[in-house]
Amino acid sequence: MSQHQFVFVLMPFDKDFDDIYKLGIKAACKELNLYCERVDEQIFSENILERVYNQILKADIIISDMSRKNPNVFYETGYAHACDKRVILLTNNSDDIPFDLKQLSHIIYGNSISFLKEELSKKLEWFIANYNTEEVEQAKKKQARIKNLFENADSIDSFSEGLALVKLDAKFGYIDKTGSVVIPIKYDFAYAFSEGLAAITVNENSGYIDKTGKNIIPPVYNYAHEFSEGMAAVNIDGKWGYIDKDGNDVLPIKYDNANEFSEGLAIVKLDDIWILIDKKGEQVNSIDIQWTDSRFREGLAKVRKDNEGYIDKSGNQVIPTIYSSAEPFSEGLAVVVEKYGSKNGDYSFIDKSGKQSITLRCDQTPGFSEGLAAIKVFHKWGYIDKSGNQIIARKYFDAKRFSEGLAAVKFYDKWGYIDKAGNEVLVMKYDSAGEFHEGLAIARLNGKWIILDRNLITL
Repeated sequence: MSQHQFVFVLMPFDKDFDDIYKLGIKAACKELNLYCERVDEQIFSENILERVYNQILKADIIISDMSRKNPNVFYETGYAHACDKRVILLTNNSDDIPFDLKQLSHIIYGNSISFLKEELSKKLEWFIANYNTEEVEQAKKKQARIKNLFENADSIDSFSEGLALVKLDAKFGYIDKTGSVVIPIKYDFAYAFSEGLAAITVNENSGYIDKTGKNIIPPVYNYAHEFSEGMAAVNIDGKWGYIDKDGNDVLPIKYDNANEFSEGLAIVKLDDIWILIDKKGEQVNSIDIQWTDSRFREGLAKVRKDNEGYIDKSGNQVIPTIYSSAEPFSEGLAVVVEKYGSKNGDYSFIDKSGKQSITLRCDQTPGFSEGLAAIKVFHKWGYIDKSGNQIIARKYFDAKRFSEGLAAVKFYDKWGYIDKAGNEVLVMKYDSAGEFHEGLAIARLNGKWIILDRNLITL
């Protein structure tokens, strides 16, 4: 390591930390001829968040003081890890280390600046002695890919089986949890990964790839759906059938329409008649409906005949088709719309008997998730429980479902995240915010795509 290597420090902006920084961290760096700064020591024209991210990318070593469970420091540290930075973690108190981070080494300095300086010097000396130019260059290349992708991508979906679908200039590819492009952005269309494979389309032909991007099932189909329960619906010349994950035909290409298998069954159309089949292709029942694109959820599937209702796994109509719109069941309840065009109260919740379970009606809702439902009433969003009790006040301009204990909410023109008690755990600063899946969420900040790490958020 040369004399002017850059150490960037992430820590709470609080005068209580000034001596820790100046006498402990900066002093240790100075004695080793390392250039050390916090963002508040710098002069810059961009906003502070953009400056922090830029300095993380430029730094050779990151020092993060995790004391007091500061959410901004936690997130910025996660970003540094995603960029393959060498990170030294500090904390005043071991109780400030979240459970999921306890396996990572921390310097626990317990208010002793002299101990901090001594232990930090040892860590920095080790980093200097083990500085690997090739590793650094590889990390810089990854950072360049991340920065370019996050600035230019048209959209990034939630993570599924470790990868997220990315759209860039009308082409699709995949990134991993560090933000690196691991499957080139070259497909005309693509689905998220499901059961280890993803359906992709190239030159109007569809097939399947694995997580390395290898073609597992050649692109010979006109259309291809996601795998579900070991089978996928595929289309050739206007007819549908089902294949297994080796590409073998398991149900013949003969159906006029075909939905995904769920709970051992699929709804298909054969000779203009909708029928319910099992995985052997045996008919369970015929269904008197006009159309469906649904799968079974909690034993019921949504169908349409003039309006929408539900059938059970025997194909029997158990909830009449009386709704203008009906959503799949989730946690024992389904969202239905009785009529379009009224000013308020279109949406309600029914149970599996078709009974309205919550008397409160609302203008919009995505349904229940993790015991709570976001509802919109008179232009404001809040959350209710399954008894219809208001749990989180209606004050937001938009709101999404709870996922992994957090929900994205919008206040005026910015998004943030709240927990189930309504506490704001990530401040309202994001241009957009997705749901958490597999510990990560995709958001936009200052016009750039970023990855939020659930493990670095302390409730």
